[in-house]
Amino acid sequence: MTGVNGFEKDNFYAAHLKVEAECRGRTNNTKIAEGNFSEVVHSSFYVVDTTGNETRAEFFSEAGGEDVNETVPQDVNRTGEQGQTVEGDNDQPGQTPTPQPEPEPRPKIEVEPVNRTYTVNRGSFGPASLDVRNIGNSSVSGITLSPQISDLPGDWQARNASVGNLSVGENVTRDVFVRPPENAEPRRYVVPVEASNDDGALDVDFFYVDVNRTRFPTSIGIVEFPPSATIEQGENQTLPVLVENTGREPLFNVTAELQNAEDCGRVQGSDTLRRLDINESGSLAVRVLDARAPANCDDVNATLVVSSERSAFAFSDISLSTIRPAGLIPTAQRPPFLAIIWSALLAGYALVRKRFDLSGIYDVPLLLLIAGEVLILTLLFVESFGFSSTFLPF
Repeated sequence: MTGVNGFEKDNFYAAHLKVEAECRGRTNNTKIAEGNFSEVVHSSFYVVDTTGNETRAEFFSEAGGEDVNETVPQDVNRTGEQGQTVEGDNDQPGQTPTPQPEPEPRPKIEVEPVNRTYTVNRGSFGPASLDVRNIGNSSVSGITLSPQISDLPGDWQARNASVGNLSVGENVTRDVFVRPPENAEPRRYVVPVEASNDDGALDVDFFYVDVNRTRFPTSIGIVEFPPSATIEQGENQTLPVLVENTGREPLFNVTAELQNAEDCGRVQGSDTLRRLDINESGSLAVRVLDARAPANCDDVNATLVVSSERSAFAFSDISLSTIRPAGLIPTAQRPPFLAIIWSALLAGYALVRKRFDLSGIYDVPLLLLIAGEVLILTLLFVESFGFSSTFLPF
């Protein structure tokens, strides 16, 4: 007897069963595995009943033995006898569907505050140090650390931090900054912080901010600092900073440092200005030492942070890039040595040939020299339009 699916009672059929499952997110604040999991199981089934609108079958695994007694869905069609493949609604009957490739693993970043509580004066920026660690199986780039202040009462301000690249197992420390409003109530606040990149949110943690009342908030400004700098590979670069005390109290122990510039070389902070009176200006300088290759430092967004002993902070962004070292003679000023030498050989051989009246076999070198001269002049003409040629090493 044949059922509605085309299966006949008391016959065996082969099948390929695809099992899929998907897990995402967090459950009860406990991290679980994320991603897709799929497995193709080779099985067979024996049709035991085709009565009515259903076909009942017993499934068997590869190792043998009955697994389960199930109803075969009506949208599964019979395509062969025993030993032949039975497919479902497939665009290409008789072929086993190709399993989809597993997606690339999501980057895994863990963010944790170095200290759980930070004290900040209201009306002034204060730092919160965060430890950022790559706990995944692939490097992660373009990480942004963002204090989440939208739900805090009043006009809070925040300054994000960046991590250019983080290798597997590597960790760095970054400072984010928050500024409570001048009328903030002196108490403890909870500030969430999120790590994210182009793939989305990577991790979330929090820290406490204890807001202090202060009579005159200290303040400092950056008057001059370059917005960008290009450094030759292997060289050192000094970046001057001009600062000014814009507050109503003297400042002490003013320093400057660069954050997120490690990919460009070793970073050296500034010397210390011991005292900066009201409206007084002073000069500092930060340095990038032993600049790395352009592959590591290409338009890196770094941040200058100027700070003082009494919690005055100022910030400025800078774009850093490195270039390969120039040769002994700059490319734009190098004369075409090969063309000059080749032209001299051609002229000299032509004079010798004419003087001694050489002909016949002696015409071959002359023709080769002329052909080489034409080739060199053609390549020089092409290079004049900006195209590089490996045939002219000089």
